[in-house]
Amino acid sequence: PGALSQSSQSQQPASSSSSSSSNTLSADAQNKLGERYYTGDGMAKDYAQAVHYFRLAAERGHADAQWALGNMYRNGEGINKNEMT
Repeated sequence: PGALSQSSQSQQPASSSSSSSSNTLSADAQNKLGERYYTGDGMAKDYAQAVHYFRLAAERGHADAQWALGNMYRNGEGINKNEMT
């Protein structure tokens, strides 16, 4: 995605091995984690994790996450451009 908003709040990401705990986060929190993984804000950049969190939030109707996920698909960042879900 283009310029994603940067959050000044300090959040610890949910463990990537625990999808049940990441599903209990609000859509907004999932989107913010996606942004942090995308930009590397406070953690190593990880496009695959960004896709994971953007997808969770997008599936819950979060418009910013839907936009970010669409751009990641378009750019092939963390996901194959041709991947169908």
